[in-house]
Amino acid sequence: YEFPGEGTYSVSLVIEDSAGEEVEQTSDVVVRDLLIFGVGDSYASGEGNPDVNASDEDGVQWQSQRCHRSEYSGQVRAAQMIEDADPHSSVTFVHLPCSGGRIHKALLGPYEGIEPIEDGPDVRPQIEHVAELAGEHQIDALFVSNGGNDINFANVVEACILGEPCHLG
Repeated sequence: YEFPGEGTYSVSLVIEDSAGEEVEQTSDVVVRDLLIFGVGDSYASGEGNPDVNASDEDGVQWQSQRCHRSEYSGQVRAAQMIEDADPHSSVTFVHLPCSGGRIHKALLGPYEGIEPIEDGPDVRPQIEHVAELAGEHQIDALFVSNGGNDINFANVVEACILGEPCHLG
C-alpha cells in the first residue's frame, strides 16, 4: 500500500486457498510522522561531538560550522530513539541549537554564532525560526536545553577537571 499522508487507513488482506476458499482480515493502519524541534545552546547542539574528523585545518566537521551543530548531539540521538521505538511512525526532527548561545541571544534573540560570518547576518532567534518552520503543523515535541552558558556552568566543569573545589567555580 502507498498512503497519501498521515491518517488512519483501513487495509484488508484476502487469502485464497487451493480449494478457492477465501479468508479476509481487515485492520486499521495509522500513518504518523512526529514533528520534533530541538533548540538551545552548546549542550543541545552537540558541541564536542563533531560529525566527522576531517582533514581541514580545524580537524572537525559540523552540520553547521557557524553553530557547531552535530548529528551526535543528545537531541538528535533522542529523536532517533523515538523513531526507532515505533516501527509504524517516523520522526521529522529539526535541529536548530547554536553553541555559545544563551537564552537572550540565540533562543529568544538574534545571535552571530560560535563562529560568526564576517559581515554576515545574525542567526535568527530559534523560537522565531521554529514558529515559521512549523507553520500550521502541530509540533509533537520541543527539546530545549539552554542556560548552561547563562549560569557559567563551563567554569564549574573546568574547576572540577583542574582539581579545584568544584563548588567554587
